[in-house]
Amino acid sequence: MSKHRSPKIEDFAYDFLQSHYKATYTATSIKVRHKIKTKADAEVDGLLLFDTVDNAPFCAAVVTAGSSDLAHILIRYKKKGLSKFRFLTSGAMLFGTAFLLSGLLHLALAAGIAVLAALATLILHSTVETNQLKKKIGCMVHNLRNFPANEQWLGISISSLIFRNNLLAHHLLTLCRQQGIGVLTVGQRAKVVLLQEPKAVQSQGANFVSNYVLPAETKPLDDKKEPGSNLRVA
Repeated sequence: MSKHRSPKIEDFAYDFLQSHYKATYTATSIKVRHKIKTKADAEVDGLLLFDTVDNAPFCAAVVTAGSSDLAHILIRYKKKGLSKFRFLTSGAMLFGTAFLLSGLLHLALAAGIAVLAALATLILHSTVETNQLKKKIGCMVHNLRNFPANEQWLGISISSLIFRNNLLAHHLLTLCRQQGIGVLTVGQRAKVVLLQEPKAVQSQGANFVSNYVLPAETKPLDDKKEPGSNLRVA
């Protein structure tokens, strides 16, 4: 018997975003392209391309490649918190300090210093481990800078409930908000949740589509072509 396959964000994001852009920009023809490379040789998971009502080309980049890694970090932190190894290091500090000071100081004083040392070790270890996890999340978010677009989306295969009372999830959303990145999730019920909308970037005459190496049928028309579409139709 085959195992049940968990919903993947890449199977739902594009249909959701097509409906989103049809409603938001009244786009009538949205092209979806997968695994497209930039001219700097970075590969984006997906692009949505269409013309706005004023005939301006619009490009939305979708990144889902780091979904499993992000989900693993957020779910583990939500369910288990930080690693139990930090208690081992603080315990070792407690007994080590008590042993070293027991022959030099009064027993009560030695015990007090040992407890403070252990507590400081626990706090330091927890801080370092949290910062390391935040750094991993930051690297994944900053990776979207490689994919210039009018709007950028980060897709994660994870329940939106994991984001409740989750320090690392809050950190992820904060980083995405600062960079104008939208966040989509899909959980076990195969329901797409828009956690955060992106901040649209105005190209000011530039065409973000030109940053990508597209198949011939979707390359933008040159300025001499008739207006009506900035994408070549097959």
